[in-house]
Amino acid sequence: MENVKLKINSWLYFVVFTAIVTITPLLKVQFIVGTIINATLFSAVIFLGVPQAIFLGIIPSMIVFLTNGLSFSLVPLIPFIVISNSILVVTFGVLKNRNFMLGAIISSLLKFIFLFSVSFLIVKFMIKKDLTDTITFL
Repeated sequence: MENVKLKINSWLYFVVFTAIVTITPLLKVQFIVGTIINATLFSAVIFLGVPQAIFLGIIPSMIVFLTNGLSFSLVPLIPFIVISNSILVVTFGVLKNRNFMLGAIISSLLKFIFLFSVSFLIVKFMIKKDLTDTITFL
């Protein structure tokens, strides 16, 4: 009976977290959306485990893409946003039992560093390419 109850609780958490990561991107206020998604991913690691939390980290980017919630020029960042969510989840999953707060801080910093670096490189590449196309056209 205890095993059945545990499975029901896991499914309930999964359904609730899925609803949160599906609806939240529709708010379209990045500061609020990002905070809620990250908090949900941390909670998913605690209550469901790393593999399920990684899956949940894919959903917000898919919703944003499917609802045209992201400017066309930022679409190339979507796979990197998914990877950064995975970095957050895996790092927190590894560190949470050693030091919960430190795990949350380190995983958040790693996500930020990865996403900032990739964004910087992509924007730099896109600007350089646009400039080259403009010069070639002239």
